[in-house]
Amino acid sequence: MKHCAMLSKLICLLTALLLPAFAYADLGSFSGDEDYHYESTYEEYYVEEDYDEEEAGYIAPTSAEDASLTDMLGSLAVILVVGGSIAGIAILSDRRKKRKEEKRKAESGPKTQLDNMAMYVEYIDPAFDKAAFEQKMSNLYVQFQNAWTGGNIESIRMYFEESLFARLERQLNELKKKGHTNYVERISVLASNAIGYYQTGGEDRIVVRVRSRIVDYTTDASGRVVSGSKTKEKFMIYEWELARPTGKVTGKSSMTVTNCPNCGAPLNVNQSAKCPYCGTIVTADEHDWLITAIHARSQRTGR
Repeated sequence: MKHCAMLSKLICLLTALLLPAFAYADLGSFSGDEDYHYESTYEEYYVEEDYDEEEAGYIAPTSAEDASLTDMLGSLAVILVVGGSIAGIAILSDRRKKRKEEKRKAESGPKTQLDNMAMYVEYIDPAFDKAAFEQKMSNLYVQFQNAWTGGNIESIRMYFEESLFARLERQLNELKKKGHTNYVERISVLASNAIGYYQTGGEDRIVVRVRSRIVDYTTDASGRVVSGSKTKEKFMIYEWELARPTGKVTGKSSMTVTNCPNCGAPLNVNQSAKCPYCGTIVTADEHDWLITAIHARSQRTGR
């Protein structure tokens, strides 16, 4: 039994070393090893291909309880291959099942009806400049990915609702604990469109669909690529949800604040959203839009 336990541990260790890394990357961990396509949670949507892949099959393991240690060691190579295949297929299958379940929930769950952006501008915020807003979202996407690659997202904190930022920060810290660095390069924003707005819970919400092309890969401490590719391009579609209190209208943005609202100390919001003197977190929630959610809708990898 001791020999079997030792062999099991050895198989697990070697399998972990030999199997490819199944990882998710980019800001928010939406880019991954498998392409996908989810329906929007909003009723207004566009027609696009369904990128679902076939369910992965399973390989049934074989065992010989009475095998001697010599026989087991002689079969180690075969066991590793079979065990690695089983683990790899199980991981892929489980991931596909989770994706299908998320898609099923998105399609069957309640959807939010988006109103026309022209209506928002005409009746709610006449000073709102849709083209400038969309350009700003495109610029922010590039800024976000560059901060993520640089391993420090403190400078973009003010653009996010605090709980969302905390989740992004946890994901980045997990990468660092593993000694991994995620690179998002050759970034191109193909389109950024404010597709509509709605009101809920005393807030105005705008949904922005961002389409981008990126090269995304992750390296370990030695510089070895453990996931992604330095050459293959990924075509991503996200939906950003931004909110601000109902009644606020376009005006001077709090993102231009140069002094801490708590202690009055001078700030450089391009470097950090935290006051270095009193620790106050400076956000844009008083006058400008905060990103409250990011949904990944599609990934296609170039061949």
